[in-house]
Amino acid sequence: MPSRADARAAAGAADEGEIARAAERIAAGGLVAFPTETVWGLAADAASASALAALARFKGRPLAQATSVLVSGPERLAALALDVDARARAWIDAFWPGPLTLVLPSRAPDALAPGIANARGEVGVRC
Repeated sequence: MPSRADARAAAGAADEGEIARAAERIAAGGLVAFPTETVWGLAADAASASALAALARFKGRPLAQATSVLVSGPERLAALALDVDARARAWIDAFWPGPLTLVLPSRAPDALAPGIANARGEVGVRC
């Protein structure tokens, strides 16, 4: 398994121009493919219902099937109103950034764009 340092080094592999173009595409409602430690990911604006609908269509799955959210750091979990208990915090401290997706309960799942929370109001999140 890659170390935290390996994950950080891999994240720095893209040049600034590529990152800026990807950010612009996402901000415009588009999709971006990117490599992770384990698989290729598809990125969309997690706050945009239309971008998430486009992602679901592209992947050929129903919008009701929740999509994980990639965050830049643990401090971004508050924006998703996620409950982070002591056990989840320990996993975050040990494995993020890295190939670990946590499924955490949201205090406000209805405030999230459709396609983020599952039927139980939980959100898959990774850093």
